[in-house]
Amino acid sequence: MRSVLGSIMGGTTEFAGNFVPRDECVVSFFDSTVCVGTGRGVDEGRGPCACPLVHRSAHRGQAQGPLHTPRHPLSLRKDEELRQREAAFHMGSTVQEDILQQLEALHREAEAALAQANSSETTQAWHSEYLGRKGRLTGILRNLGSLAPEERPLVGKVANEIKVALEQALQERQAAIAQAELEAMRRAESVDVTLPGRPQTLGKLHITTRMLRDIYKIFAEMGFQVYESPEVETDEYNFQLLNMPPGHPARDMWDTFYTTTPGQLLRTHTSPGQVHAMRQYAPQPIRVIVPGKVYRYEQVTARSESMFYQVEGLAVGKHITFSDLKGVLMNYANQMYGEGREARFRKSYFPFTEPSVEMDIDCVICNRKGCPICKYTGWLEILGAGMVQPLVLQYNGYDPTEFSGFAFGMGPERMALQKYGIDDIRYFYSNDVRLLERV
Repeated sequence: MRSVLGSIMGGTTEFAGNFVPRDECVVSFFDSTVCVGTGRGVDEGRGPCACPLVHRSAHRGQAQGPLHTPRHPLSLRKDEELRQREAAFHMGSTVQEDILQQLEALHREAEAALAQANSSETTQAWHSEYLGRKGRLTGILRNLGSLAPEERPLVGKVANEIKVALEQALQERQAAIAQAELEAMRRAESVDVTLPGRPQTLGKLHITTRMLRDIYKIFAEMGFQVYESPEVETDEYNFQLLNMPPGHPARDMWDTFYTTTPGQLLRTHTSPGQVHAMRQYAPQPIRVIVPGKVYRYEQVTARSESMFYQVEGLAVGKHITFSDLKGVLMNYANQMYGEGREARFRKSYFPFTEPSVEMDIDCVICNRKGCPICKYTGWLEILGAGMVQPLVLQYNGYDPTEFSGFAFGMGPERMALQKYGIDDIRYFYSNDVRLLERV
């Protein structure tokens, strides 16, 4: 530092044993040594300086050529910093250009790929690849940290413009694809109004329900009304008021299910409905049918069930005879099974009718050749009937000397066996849809 300051403030410059007057040569520590005598720098590549001042070796005592002052360490450090800044500038510019080129290439590639998308699924995949959180655009923007602060806004602006442009293109493409899919759907589902309509598959009523409705219709035309009664009855209504006191042997035919309440049971027949109807309308003449479920404790076979439907019929009035009963039942059989069906009446016994009969028709399953349904007799029982027992009329409000009546009870399922040619009554409660499709 003493020799540097000496060259600036006056005196002599001392360097490596050489003594140079301050007025004869000015030394620059940053650029080069300049000779005062010629005004020429020694590092300009023009040969030796013309100045007579020469270096002399402190040891050899001979001329060493023109005076060349060495560079100062401070000058060398500043030059190195300057070179580093220039290298960083050039390097930053290179990184910026690379990112911009990548963005432009990505823009072109994304537009080309989007043009090839032809469905909603492909556009979703395109969005995930290019604009998603882990997409390629996001991957390029992660390199912004390698840019100089003054270069980041430009790259960020370009990236945002590309992102907005791609999102707009995606929306337009999605709208076009949706419209195309809608048009394709319309073309596929177009209706030719000249073609016959497509048949609709509709459900069907259960066979038992259909039979009940047929029965209601036939008897309604003969002046009968539908009367409903409860399925849970008392012992009095189910047996005693129908001329079956406790201990009567006829009760064995109607063994049933009893509840935990003493005297209450599931009705074994719809005949208790007769009692309810007579007690409600007596002493007026009545014609009613009483449909509903009944329950019996008996073996389940192809023609018998422990639970089944029954329709009870009752007519009470003056001067009603057995001929009226036969006429009503024959008219019913002809309407239900068609004209010409053979029928027969067999004498029977029921505690609440007197006389009592059972009505059979010829078996359509076997054409009277014999089968399990008809018990190999060729005849199928469809109902039991008879004239109302005078005690039953008396128990329920009618004077048997003035009024008479007839009653009958039939099973819709057993009639359906004949009408539709079904060979097993258990099918009615097996929930097999093939039975409904068959009939």
